[in-house]
Amino acid sequence: MTLNPTPEKLLQACIDNYVQMFPVGMYHPLVIHDAPDLAYRIGGFPIAALNSVVRSIFDESDATQRIDEVLSIFEQRNLPLNWVITPESRPVDLTERLMEKGFRKGSNLIAMGRSLEGLPALDLPQDFRIEEVRTDRLLDQWARVGQVSYHLPPQAVQVRIRQFTRLLESDLWPVKLYVGFAGDEAVCTSGVRLTPQSAGIYFVGTLPEHTRKGYGHLITLKPLIDARQIGHQMAVLMATPEGLKVYERLGFEQVGVFQMYIRE
Repeated sequence: MTLNPTPEKLLQACIDNYVQMFPVGMYHPLVIHDAPDLAYRIGGFPIAALNSVVRSIFDESDATQRIDEVLSIFEQRNLPLNWVITPESRPVDLTERLMEKGFRKGSNLIAMGRSLEGLPALDLPQDFRIEEVRTDRLLDQWARVGQVSYHLPPQAVQVRIRQFTRLLESDLWPVKLYVGFAGDEAVCTSGVRLTPQSAGIYFVGTLPEHTRKGYGHLITLKPLIDARQIGHQMAVLMATPEGLKVYERLGFEQVGVFQMYIRE
């Protein structure tokens, strides 16, 4: 019998999956640095959310110096960045030190997780289907729905296509993307990052005119079922306050908060 993971284990899985969100080699010019005390990814595009410090565990004595060293990496590339504060971030006054360096407070994301045992059945309504992204056309539709649902600038469509076009070359990438269709219209999206420890859900979005129809529930449930079928036992995600109820109805529990700090 599989035991339910503890909240502490789910939180650590959330952090680790977020750090590994983009696999090494996923696209050019992606740069990933992953060390026990510092992890960041440089997406190479001038969008703060794509250039992130996702782990920072510094000694209090040299934290300001470490922050300056990290900032210089992004400044050399003239890129904005997003610094993520998680429950493991140190020192305890790291947010204050970031504000002194010109960061502003962004949004919070709620870390959530659940066992993949006992998932509900995927009951699709008539005239609704979900497809895994395996063609250029589906990738384009996935990117366009995401751009609208996340209120991103139009150029984000081509950025997303460049980020994930290598998925079309092989089924071996540990990332899967999904598009939901109401009739012939692409209306919602999701994605999953598969690591040895967890299945991380990302990119869940629905076109504004199709919200409150249950599509968010279905497009999230599909990758969870697929992950369970290939042996994964634990799922994690980072929810906005608006999406919290959708995930709670899917059995996810809150395990922590990720705070975003942005420097343009």
